[in-house]
Amino acid sequence: MKLDTKKLKTITLLYVEDDELIARSTMGIFKKFFNKIIYAKNGLEGLNKFNENHIDLIFTDINMPNLNGLDMLKKIQELDKNVPAVIMSAHKELDYYQNAIELNVAGYIVKPTAISDLIDKLDKIVTIKKEDEIKTNKFNFLVEANKKLID
Repeated sequence: MKLDTKKLKTITLLYVEDDELIARSTMGIFKKFFNKIIYAKNGLEGLNKFNENHIDLIFTDINMPNLNGLDMLKKIQELDKNVPAVIMSAHKELDYYQNAIELNVAGYIVKPTAISDLIDKLDKIVTIKKEDEIKTNKFNFLVEANKKLID
């Protein structure tokens, strides 16, 4: 599968990570794929930036000050359940996986992150977004066709 980098360039990414060294390194990778990246240093800042911007995709750490990544995602899902999220964490505990599953995250990447894992998750998310757009376009076409028939 070839990663659709053109599609990724249209996506606004919210990246939430409290470790500045990891954030700088990962942002260097993200900048190759995304034109618009909004960075937050903790979950509370991430939630605020989500509320202030149109966000298409979230990558977040779990353990952060002020509000952890899982709690941030819960609050975001109360606002919008359709924004895909990927958790990037050094934690491998079962509780974190279970919470991530309950939040229906698009992926869980264990740090340190291999670039191939990151690209694989991005590819899956872009594929899902494309399929959703196709379904939406088909639905809109059918609605318009029915309106013309009724008129």
